[in-house]
Parts: sequence; structure tokens; C-alpha cells
Amino acid sequence: MLRQDRCSLLPLSEAVERLARRDLPPRSVAVTFDEGMYDFYVKAYPLLAAYEVPATVYVPTYYTARRRPIFDLGCSYLLWRGRGQLVETGRLLASPRRLRIPTDTTARDALHLEMRAQVNAAGYSSSQKDEMLAGLSAQIGVEWSEFLAERMLQLMSPAELASVDRGLVDVQLHTHRHRTPRRRALFVKELRDNINALEAMGFARDELRHFCYPSGDADPQFYPWLREMGIKSATTCEPNYATRARSHFDLPRLVDTMRVTNTEFRAWTSGVAAFMPRRRYAAPIGEVEQPPALVGDIDDALTTDFARPWGAVATDRAVAVPLRRQTRSGVLSAPDATMIRLDRRSAITRPAEPPGTLS
Repeated sequence: MLRQDRCSLLPLSEAVERLARRDLPPRSVAVTFDEGMYDFYVKAYPLLAAYEVPATVYVPTYYTARRRPIFDLGCSYLLWRGRGQLVETGRLLASPRRLRIPTDTTARDALHLEMRAQVNAAGYSSSQKDEMLAGLSAQIGVEWSEFLAERMLQLMSPAELASVDRGLVDVQLHTHRHRTPRRRALFVKELRDNINALEAMGFARDELRHFCYPSGDADPQFYPWLREMGIKSATTCEPNYATRARSHFDLPRLVDTMRVTNTEFRAWTSGVAAFMPRRRYAAPIGEVEQPPALVGDIDDALTTDFARPWGAVATDRAVAVPLRRQTRSGVLSAPDATMIRLDRRSAITRPAEPPGTLS
């Protein structure tokens, strides 16, 4: 479709540089993927090679050595598989109870959000979260061992990551543990651990200069820390067009999920989406939750695996406010398949942050 629409497909690093120089070709698009899932390796990667489409993959390296699904995604998937069934929630909710998994998507998403919030607030370890997913799996009739064997919702292994064509796929930063702490020392450690892990897989340290916020949890507080680490760009999950008017640490993206129709997708690649009304969001006052106190030194604190970053709860619980028409706007995104359109001509009126998306 991108070829049919005569889009100029650019590597992300080149697109960011040319955006700054104001010499982007017409309909410039950079394709990105979050997480580096195994299904990217076996399905998307061969297609990228066949069509010669450059792409960037943002990888949270902690998960590459674990043959387990990322908790957020695994929980969401199992709730979908078990929709309509009665289950015991156990530790997945603050007040354990027996309930029927909603068949309605909105209600099921709300239940998933409540479970994620509880898991984060309780500070469960990776092993504990695996146990909870296995228990939920058993209750809905999904064989856990088979689920793991299929490598569904699991990341590429270090060997698989190292084997991709570096001229086609650019592996970049997504934090080590898929979280964005508000303490500078913890945030910087996340990046350093991410860089060190990728370097150990054979990726050149000085080429790891592009970052994606886990779960779209972007915050201007991070900008100076990213700059200190030599990062050149950071992508969000805000659907919009990239412009020179906004920070290169605030690149928006179109999240191209199954819910995005071909018509909507083409509206973005053609530029028509810039003239369409966009729903804005505002976080309800008083909804921001704080993390529990971290005990011990930084290394001890980081042994706990938080799949959802602190500070993203407010955006998860965001509520819709009236539509506002925008005639001149600014980039795109997608956890599964993301695309960025960069428009050198448009000026941006930044909307409020949309609800956090799952990565």
C-alpha cells in the first residue's frame, strides 16, 4: 500500500536528519516496530526484505533472554481468549473475586487496565506475574506449555536479533525493563542497561541513538536525560505528523493496529488526516497514582520487573473531551507496526496526550 501510494520510505535516522534539514522527499514515511516480537522475525521481517522496506525495531532487552510473554500483552490476550468465562482473579486484582470476563471490548479493556494497575502497585516480580498468567490460562482452557512453545507475545532471542540484516532493520532503544522511572538515576540506568545488552549482542554502541517511550509514556522531564545520553530522537504513541516545530524527543507516530482501516491509513499517508477532527484527551484530576517506595539501592530496586511504567496510569485512565478540529498538525505510531509520516511544511498545534497504548 505504501508503494502504491508513492510514499518515500526512509530509515528513521535518515528521516530525522532530513526533517531537521528541511529536505524530506514527498510523502516521507519511516516504519517502526515496538518490542521486537518473535512474530516480527518470522512474519514481518521476510516481507520487509521482499519489498526492501527499511524499518526500526525498538527492543526492551530484558525480555529477549526470557521465553515468556510480556505480562501486559499476555494478560490482554488471555482475557480476550477467555471472554465470557467465569474466572477467579486471585492476585490480579486488589480485591480477589470471581467474575465473568466481559465480552464487550471496552469493559474487557477496563478490566485489563485494573489488573495492570494492581500488578504494578503490588510490585510483583517477573516469576510471580508468569505464575498469574499461567493460572489465568488454566482457568480459560489454554494449555500454558503450548502457549509458551508457540512463542506467542514473546520477543526475539539475542541470536535472532543479531541475525537480522543491519542494512534493512535498525535495532534501537526501548529501555531494558520496559519502564520509564521518574527518578533520573533509574531512568538513565534503564537506558544504559538497554545499550549494554544490545552491545553484547553485537550492535555498535555509538549507533544506538534512537529511543521509543515504553507504552507511549512520554514526559518532557525525560528530554534532558535523553540528551545527556546522546539520544537523537524519541518516539511517542501520539498519532500526528512530525514537524520541525516540535522536539525531536517528541516524535508522534500512527499506531497501525487491526482497528485502523485501509481508508484511515491512506488518509494519513496522503496528508488528508491533517484536516480531520481528532479526539483529544485529558487525564482526570486526582487519578495519578504514585509508585510504592523503592527499598534498598538502585540495583536492588531494579530487580523487580515492572511491565508498565510508573506515571502512565493517568493516561491509561484518561477520559475523552470534545473534538477539536485541527487544520495544521504534526507524526504517526504503532506498537505492532508503526509508521511515521514526517511533513516538513506543517506547523503543529500540540493536542493533549492520548490514552497510553499497549506495547
